[in-house]
Amino acid sequence: MKDLLFENNDTISEIGESTLQHQKDIMMFEKGWNKFAPHLGVGIMGYLDDETTVETLKTSISAEFVRDGMNVVDIEITNDGKIRTNANY
Repeated sequence: MKDLLFENNDTISEIGESTLQHQKDIMMFEKGWNKFAPHLGVGIMGYLDDETTVETLKTSISAEFVRDGMNVVDIEITNDGKIRTNANY
């Protein structure tokens, strides 16, 4: 997806590919944080102290990406906690 890209979250730097940034935002947002899409957000920080399984987290990420209009092929969470996404608009 092409969108405005920001430098330090306040200065528009260019127009470019923004899918990865949108994915990061969706994972970080709690529901209600984004006034333009208050229904959207995984709230991934809340999963850190939770007993939630990796599969539950993957399902939540996938559902929110689909809600935002992405086609999700795969979500992978490695043993060291890295999240790899294969999803695009």
